[in-house]
Formats: sequence, C-alpha cells, structure tokens
Amino acid sequence: MEIISTSAIILSFSMGLLLGFFTMFTEDIRIKIIVDCIGAISLILAIWVLMPSIEWGTPLNERVEILSNFIQTALSTIIIYTLGDAFGSAGYMLSSGISGHR
Repeated sequence: MEIISTSAIILSFSMGLLLGFFTMFTEDIRIKIIVDCIGAISLILAIWVLMPSIEWGTPLNERVEILSNFIQTALSTIIIYTLGDAFGSAGYMLSSGISGHR
C-alpha cells in the first residue's frame, strides 16, 4: 500500500477509536448517534475531496488503475472507521464495566 492509503486508514481507525470511546463516555445514545453521523459524513466528504481527477487523454489502463486504487482506499477507510468506533465503544465498556458508571 502506498503512504497516502496507509495514513488514511490509520487516521480513520484512530478517529473512530477516539470518537467511539468518548461518545460512550457521555452515556447518552443520542450524542453517540449524532457524533457518529458527523464523523461518517466528514469521512465521506474528505474522501470526496481527495478523489483523484483523471484528465482527458489518460490511457484507459491508467484510469482504471487510479480509480480502482481510490475505491479500495475509500472503502477501506470507511470500514476501518466503523471498526475503530466499535473498538472504542467496547474499550470504554470494558474499562468502566459493562453497564457503565452511574
């Protein structure tokens, strides 16, 4: 994997992990849902901004390779963000007890 793909995946997992942990800390499911939605929308907008532009005259093989690499990275970051959020939530539940603190 190239450096951009690897750093996007690492950043996505880290952000999901932090958001998952800290939103569980609030113990309010509405806050968790709102923050998770904002995080997911932000990730999708970041992916859209980073989408490669393909200029006219680029050979077809090169276009297909650029697009497939981008799609692979984009899907990986979304899946890894979701996993990071789940691990962060589980980490909070384990550190505070399954029922959380009251």
